[in-house]
Amino acid sequence: MTHAVRIHQAGGPEVLSYDDITVTAPTANQVQIRFKAIGLNFIDCYHRSGLYPVPTLPHPIGMEGAGIIEAVGSDVDQFEIGQRVCIGAALGCYTELGNFDQNVVIPLPDEIDFDTAAAMMLKGMTAHYLLRRIPFFFMQPPAGLVPLPPNGQNH
Repeated sequence: MTHAVRIHQAGGPEVLSYDDITVTAPTANQVQIRFKAIGLNFIDCYHRSGLYPVPTLPHPIGMEGAGIIEAVGSDVDQFEIGQRVCIGAALGCYTELGNFDQNVVIPLPDEIDFDTAAAMMLKGMTAHYLLRRIPFFFMQPPAGLVPLPPNGQNH
């Protein structure tokens, strides 16, 4: 039997439930991951509280984790059983074992441990987005607002 931290209704921390779950075989485009570490983020609290509703109830929460692939669907060609991987933005990572679309799974190099990978994905993508993908202005006392070039390019 596998376990997951799920919510059965929106609410405070008291709605978190450690449940026995059954995990089916992955569908054609999914990989099955045994998590070694998961990340904790404010968005998890938003899902739990109902601010950001989950698609169905009960539902496991958690948006990032790292682990090892235990099974792959028939159409998966980018990953293999035993491969180290991480997820940075897919609902349902508060599980011991779960199925995820191969498009949200990222290979994890041996140089990065599971705990670091589980903690860095969502935060790292947020930092990258804020620094490289949106127009950003810095306050510089003599010049006032100075726009930075897009994507951090230096001109």
